[in-house]
Amino acid sequence: MKKNLDDYLNALTPRQRKIVDDLAEELIAEEMNLQELRKALQHSQQTLADKLNVKQAEISKMERRTDMYVSTLRDYIESMGGKLEITVSLPNLKSIKINQFDLLNIETPQPMQEIAAGKVVKSAKRKYTGTSTAKNSTKPGAKKTTSKAKRRAS
Repeated sequence: MKKNLDDYLNALTPRQRKIVDDLAEELIAEEMNLQELRKALQHSQQTLADKLNVKQAEISKMERRTDMYVSTLRDYIESMGGKLEITVSLPNLKSIKINQFDLLNIETPQPMQEIAAGKVVKSAKRKYTGTSTAKNSTKPGAKKTTSKAKRRAS
């Protein structure tokens, strides 16, 4: 007669069952996505949204994202009471903790709402014209010179 997993687990002593359950819990805890982590810690999306000053929908989007800023991920983890640590696994070496992100500013360069919404505000690129804007400004009542008139005067 074949045994299924439940039959096998039910035949274990309470001590053996605890060992199996503890090992299973360890394996499950080793890898989670953001949504699973949030649920395991019994936080709702709305709770995190309130802590991060964003809408609940932004938390949902964040949890589905596969690419985000380190600071966004750090804020998400810290809102649940955790600390983000980044480690690297390389062949023939033990795990190495990357520490350059430990010193991220407490204030992120962009509002969390914009980052959570996936909106990246890039600084405007200015073309160098060789003259400052102060020299090009017109005084009240002065005649404004167009670029065509400037070329004719040259």
